[in-house]
Amino acid sequence: PFLGRIPIEPEIVSSTDQGKPFIQVHGKTDTARIMDEITGRIMQRVESKKEGQGKEKICQR
Repeated sequence: PFLGRIPIEPEIVSSTDQGKPFIQVHGKTDTARIMDEITGRIMQRVESKKEGQGKEKICQR
């Protein structure tokens, strides 16, 4: 499933090349906000599977 679109951001490459997480270095940017939203969607799906909700429940959202 499509979880979101991350804009092309040169700082993602430069911060990760330096071994620093992009969100930690550039946490107040729109790109960091989008990445955080996508991470939240992934976590919701993982948590719903842990709680025993089947695939059918996830697909109905």
